[in-house]
Amino acid sequence: RANCPVLSLEGDERAGGALCPEDAVTAGAGAEHVTRVRFEGRGHQLHATDPEGISRWVNGFVHGSARSGGPT
Repeated sequence: RANCPVLSLEGDERAGGALCPEDAVTAGAGAEHVTRVRFEGRGHQLHATDPEGISRWVNGFVHGSARSGGPT
């Protein structure tokens, strides 16, 4: 169980992402607060295929404004 906020950056399983949306929800079920961000059309290597998008979401999350990460 996670007692802290969790940022779940999720690739698209159709593009090689590791989890389907249903499995991502199940994986985060043990956390009190999960911010889920799905990157449509991006696979498992999000940091390589969309480094700017990842950086925006991580920085926004760490600094308390995860919703400002913008659309993916």
